[in-house]
Amino acid sequence: MGKKKTGKPLIHITTSLGLFYVAIEREGSETELVGPFKSLDDAEIEKINQKKLNKKKYQDAP
Repeated sequence: MGKKKTGKPLIHITTSLGLFYVAIEREGSETELVGPFKSLDDAEIEKINQKKLNKKKYQDAP
């Protein structure tokens, strides 16, 4: 049997109690929250950084 391909994680911004979090949803595991951030701009920057990190992981994987 071949390896099952896992999809790329869904990365989005969510809010709670006036703070912003970057949510990373991976298939088959719990959602990871990064943050909190006081401003939406800071959360957007972290979202971009997380996308870059995850892109590298999937490019390096065999």
